[in-house]
Amino acid sequence: MTIEHAQLESRHFDFLKLKYHVDRQQRIASPDFLYFILRRANSGSLLTGSEQNWLKQQGLFATLQIIQLEAQLQPYQVQEQMRMKAEFEQLQAKYQPFLARLLTFNLHSILWKLDHQRLLDNVETQFLQDSLFEDLLNLARKIQGFSVLKQKYGAANHPDFLPDGQLFFILQRLRAKEELDEAEAQWLLDQNLLTTFAVHEQQKQERQLEAAFVQLKVKYQVSDHPDRTVESKLYFVLQKLETEALLDAAEVTWLKTQPQLENLLHLHQKLAEQQRFAELKLKYKATHSREQSPQSKLCKVLIAIDADQPIDPATIDWLEKQGLPESARIVRHHYFQQLCRKYRIIRPPFDPFYEIMLKLEREERLERLQVAQLINEEQLQRDGKIAKAHHCLEAAFYEQEHRRTGNGWNIVNAMSDWRKAGELDQALNLTQNLNWKKISDRRLKAALLTNRGFTLKDRSDFLEAFQCAEQAITFNSQAFQPCLLLSILSYKTADYTNGDIWMQKAIERGANPGDLDYEMKRLVKNAKNAEERKRLVDYLLKTDPQRYSWAKEYQK
Repeated sequence: MTIEHAQLESRHFDFLKLKYHVDRQQRIASPDFLYFILRRANSGSLLTGSEQNWLKQQGLFATLQIIQLEAQLQPYQVQEQMRMKAEFEQLQAKYQPFLARLLTFNLHSILWKLDHQRLLDNVETQFLQDSLFEDLLNLARKIQGFSVLKQKYGAANHPDFLPDGQLFFILQRLRAKEELDEAEAQWLLDQNLLTTFAVHEQQKQERQLEAAFVQLKVKYQVSDHPDRTVESKLYFVLQKLETEALLDAAEVTWLKTQPQLENLLHLHQKLAEQQRFAELKLKYKATHSREQSPQSKLCKVLIAIDADQPIDPATIDWLEKQGLPESARIVRHHYFQQLCRKYRIIRPPFDPFYEIMLKLEREERLERLQVAQLINEEQLQRDGKIAKAHHCLEAAFYEQEHRRTGNGWNIVNAMSDWRKAGELDQALNLTQNLNWKKISDRRLKAALLTNRGFTLKDRSDFLEAFQCAEQAITFNSQAFQPCLLLSILSYKTADYTNGDIWMQKAIERGANPGDLDYEMKRLVKNAKNAEERKRLVDYLLKTDPQRYSWAKEYQK
């Protein structure tokens, strides 16, 4: 025996021991006899009883069990070889159109994989390419593609796997998004391919939507826009415009970036204006008006009202004439609130303040008694905007009356009203250039000088104010107004004793206690600093704490 043959025999023995589960570390009485027995078993020979006993004596029970099992399966193995041969012949016949020449047994596993819808590995694919089996390779690729289509369109459980049947044709059409005819759709239902049928129905609906999209683009003259799918922004914009729904901010922003869609932006703006008009009509009780145009006067009026813009009273009259009394009532309330803000009145009753403010807006004079009553009832502030507007109108009226009649008492009244309105320069100008020598009525002179003195006092020009008051007394010693002025000036300059004296004289000459208290309140309120106010308040409360109880507010 050559060395090479001995090496092969050793390797063969190792292979047989591995096959028949003989432990390499196990001690065997006669290894060469074991090799002989394993060779006989591997050749398909049945072991004799003595050979089987020997294996048992050596403790090789697993080896004996495998040999016995192999002997039992030997007839099946022979049959299996025949079945494998027949199977290969069937596969060869089945795939003969894709082979083009005689086969070798090397293709058996490849054909088996194709017939069981298994993917070929890279080695098998390369083998087909190298062996020039192009048709078979193309078939493998189609089968793989068919399998992918079945997975994608919910037909993975269908038995068809070769790309030559109805299912493959239908799935290709679905992939191309082509419409199935009635027979094809019914075939899917007959095959219980409900998921695939649902895909067909979805594509059918998408085609209908795309057709509707095309019609919308034609209707709104945007056919040249590149967007074609129903997932595009343009489709959702056109749908909203078609249903008269407003676009959101993002959609409007997108439209502004699309110059070719400028007409859609205009349509949205028009629609927004129409809906805004409808909302305003509802809000202001004008829904029964037939006016629909956002360019109408009614729309502009309602927009102005809603923006709280200044309202012309004529607008309220116009609404009444349009048969919109409820709208007019609401707008009248808005106008009243505007006037209240203008004249700085907080939550006044509608009557009589609305008519009062309307008159002021028309520059019509108010009834003095009505204004005085409201002030006395503490519904109107003496220094408030309404009072000021009232006094301005009164002053202007008396100036006009003086120019018309030449009656000097009109100047007295005008000065008094200008002063109450806080327009001190206007009041002083009326007596600035008077020719006192031409005034023969001493009472008139006294009244003019007194009003001038009060005005100068309000400007803190106390020296000239004293002079005016003293001159007024020389012209009419029985009038209380000059005495009141001297009293206030004395208090203002901290000469409280003289202030009391002149106050008493004013009362004796008929001064109204209410007017006295009003002037004292103004004196305290307009004190030039806290120290002056404190001295005056302390004196008043010490003199008559009950009468001047209001001064306690200024001690806080």
